[in-house]
Amino acid sequence: MKKAIETEYAREQRKFATPEELKMWELLRNRKFLNFKFSRQYPIVISSNQEKRTFYIADFFCHALGLIIEIDGPIHEKQKIYDQARDKTLNDLGYKVLRLKNEQINEEFSQTIKKLAEFITQLKKSLF
Repeated sequence: MKKAIETEYAREQRKFATPEELKMWELLRNRKFLNFKFSRQYPIVISSNQEKRTFYIADFFCHALGLIIEIDGPIHEKQKIYDQARDKTLNDLGYKVLRLKNEQINEEFSQTIKKLAEFITQLKKSLF
C-alpha cells in the first residue's frame, strides 16, 4: 500500500533535524516528558479533496493534548506572517501551537522545559 505524500515528506524531513530539534526530541520521545506521547515531524492534514491535500508538518505533536510544538530557527524571523497564518489555521482546527525559539533551547533549556511543563499542565486541566 502506498503511503500518503505527507507521510513520506515527514519521514524525509526527520533526516534533517536541527540540533535544537534533536535536543527536544531526546526530552519528548518515548513518553519521557510527563508521560505524554509525542511524534516528531508529524503531518497534519488541514484540507483534502480529490485533487489536492493541504498539510503542515509539525516539529512535535501530542495527539492526546492536540499540542503542536514548533522550534523556530532564524528562518522564522523572515516568515512571521506565514507562521501567524499557519498558527491561526491550526488553532481554528482545535490545535494548540507553542513556538519555542532556538535560543530558548540553547541558552535557557531548563527554564524552557519548566515553562513547557506548566503549559502542558494548564492545557491538560482544560481538556480533562
